[in-house]
Amino acid sequence: MIPFTYLTKIFTVADILQLQSLAIRTFEESYAENSDSSDMEKYMNDAFSLDILEKELQYPQSAYWGIWLENKPIAYMKINLDNTPPQLLGKTCIEVQRIYVLKAFQGYKLGTLLIEKAEEMAKQYKREYIWLVVWDKNEQAIQFYYKKGFEMNGTVPFVFGYHVEDDCCMVKKIID
Repeated sequence: MIPFTYLTKIFTVADILQLQSLAIRTFEESYAENSDSSDMEKYMNDAFSLDILEKELQYPQSAYWGIWLENKPIAYMKINLDNTPPQLLGKTCIEVQRIYVLKAFQGYKLGTLLIEKAEEMAKQYKREYIWLVVWDKNEQAIQFYYKKGFEMNGTVPFVFGYHVEDDCCMVKKIID
């Protein structure tokens, strides 16, 4: 049970500064300890610039869902309706491109709420699968996705800073 009142809503361009701050903070909390600082800086500059976030927020095939506490976002997920990994070509998919929860709020099942929102959207848009990419060294996230019914399905390239790595592709069947 979540011991506080929260709101789940889509981020809009009006929320861009809050989204950027949350994206940077959660990314740093998740990866700074085990990553090269120059790779971290390049990735965050490339992925979380105001220009990029504004384009993503305005793109009709993507959405940023957030969980808000007292008008401040504490978790978010980015979904894409138009991206399919090579392993699922010919299938209809929804991608969870990013899903992050502030460390202070981990353990309250907010990630579960976001995955359930992705599943709801997959059903709404009649998508067969949800897929996502997870860093192979992020065992906590991998175990979380296994518990939510995802399975490993190969690897996909992921550009992190100045290099490309092969990260785990996980999928969950939603509609038969």
